[in-house]
Amino acid sequence: MLSGVSSFPVLTAAVVRALSAGLTRIDALTGGIAPSPYAGVGLNVIRAIASYAGQPIKFMTGGTTHS
Repeated sequence: MLSGVSSFPVLTAAVVRALSAGLTRIDALTGGIAPSPYAGVGLNVIRAIASYAGQPIKFMTGGTTHS
């Protein structure tokens, strides 16, 4: 179990890759991000989150970007 690795998934993946060096397989990997109970959510955070509402989300499958 890893805790507090990073709030950036790519950094978490780098830690998993480093710790799994030499392993022949990994059966399962689960990740998650949870807010700190000590972090306050201010008005600017609410505004930023709300600004994404109704906006298209781009994603990539098979090397092709979709909206």
